[in-house]
Amino acid sequence: MQDLYLYIMAYAVELYFDDVFSKKVELAWQRIHSELAKLNSRPHISLTVIDSGSEKCLMEIIERFAQTTSTFRVHFSSLATFSGSESVVFLAPVVTSQLLSLHQTFHEELSAFNQKSWSYYMPGNWVPHCTLAQEASGNNIAKIIQNCRQDDLFTEAQIIEIGLVKSRPFTDLGRFPLRKFVG
Repeated sequence: MQDLYLYIMAYAVELYFDDVFSKKVELAWQRIHSELAKLNSRPHISLTVIDSGSEKCLMEIIERFAQTTSTFRVHFSSLATFSGSESVVFLAPVVTSQLLSLHQTFHEELSAFNQKSWSYYMPGNWVPHCTLAQEASGNNIAKIIQNCRQDDLFTEAQIIEIGLVKSRPFTDLGRFPLRKFVG
């Protein structure tokens, strides 16, 4: 159910990676024939999915958040699947206190403006992930995982931007760079 927003109209707030890591994921998408390679999607970690809301308000929240959030690194250490009928295969980052704190802070901003996230993306429920494939058949999941294990995906990635997309079809509504980390 994690990527159910791909099937209905919704907004997603996404964290985007540096170009080097993004290209690695895009190559993996092509190798495993992931539909994400064709959907105008970009490799990301979703912070939230919202059924409806004011695009203007969401963009203001995201822009303000970007201005106060520094770029940071995540380390991808494993491949996994979500249970359920969607058969999503994803790359999982190491869950750090920094990542959880960033997620919590973003949701506090959302709630201050009465924007309600899907329950899967709420603090305490959220499983950070970078989707590699969805709607994979049972027999195909093992093959996808084996193929992705051969790619150079178990590495660090720099989170450099945050953006808002509208789904079905995917429409990039705007992206904002995070502050450069100094130190």
